[in-house]
Amino acid sequence: MRHVSFKVIALTAGLLAVAGLSSAQTPGGQLTVAASGGSFQDALTRHFYQRFEKQTGAKIVHVPVEGQDQFNRARAMARAGRVEWDLMSPEPQSFYRDQDLFERLDCTRIPNAQKLGVPGTCGEYGIFRAIGGGVLAYNTKAFPKDPPQSWADFWNVQKFPGPRCLPGILPHYVVAAALLADGVPGDKLFPLDINRAMKKLQELKPHVAVWWTSGNQSMDTLRKGECVMSWMWSGRILQLMAEGQPLNITWNQSQPVFAYWSIMKGTPNKDLAYKFLDFWMTDPAAHVAFSKEIFYDTANTEALKNLTPAEIPLRAISEPNLKAQVPFDWKWVAENSDAMRAAFQDMLTR
Repeated sequence: MRHVSFKVIALTAGLLAVAGLSSAQTPGGQLTVAASGGSFQDALTRHFYQRFEKQTGAKIVHVPVEGQDQFNRARAMARAGRVEWDLMSPEPQSFYRDQDLFERLDCTRIPNAQKLGVPGTCGEYGIFRAIGGGVLAYNTKAFPKDPPQSWADFWNVQKFPGPRCLPGILPHYVVAAALLADGVPGDKLFPLDINRAMKKLQELKPHVAVWWTSGNQSMDTLRKGECVMSWMWSGRILQLMAEGQPLNITWNQSQPVFAYWSIMKGTPNKDLAYKFLDFWMTDPAAHVAFSKEIFYDTANTEALKNLTPAEIPLRAISEPNLKAQVPFDWKWVAENSDAMRAAFQDMLTR
């Protein structure tokens, strides 16, 4: 994944100033957005940034960054008292682990989130940027009839034979899947019983062909037929299905995968950031086009009206799929991530 150093950011700012496009001189101001790069950045630019710039006269500078690097750099800025980003793209547990980095949102300043978004679009520290799920993906050639429909089925190697793939990362999702397989009701998952989950994972471990550690690897394992089932990010499996791979998913007992837009505390461009967040929720056609490129949904419910009947069942924000997701206690996840990670690594290395 590409990253941009502070030197590059500084150089970019300098070049803008030389060109007469510094933040102070740019008509409408300048907004710096920290989020994933590559095709995601390209899709944001085409479907949102360019329209926002045209509408407001502002300039958007995108800084490609993700994962823990985003928070390390944001914290360094906060300590130095030199906040260079306006918007960040955290996940929900970040609001408990790193909440001091974010502005507490005034949702009345983002009326389109209430008007056009799914319930809960505007939260205390962020609005939904992307919505997906951790889903059970399976090979349709291996199971042409009576396919797996639950995590209990995923663990049932007698009825559904064949190798499995699971993340060697994301312990909170793997622990949740194991507990669901062991019969814990979705609304009773938390607090997660880590020891019980590890026993259930040990039971399946001989049948796990690959413990993948990246999204690309998760896709390659299914392309190569290394397993007949896998826990997958919904965006990754939908991309494989769009390629024509013989795969399908069940949303039953899926786990929520959310990403947010959050305003970085200390930004001098807070008003412009609010303006972008409200703008973000508009134009359902743009949301449909964006989602078809990145394979994750946004929170714009009007976008569903622009989809075909065949497309809607695959979307995370369709009402049945939202209801199928098990609720997560992200505060608990944030507070117990180290314990889960330690237990998970111990299970992997036994």
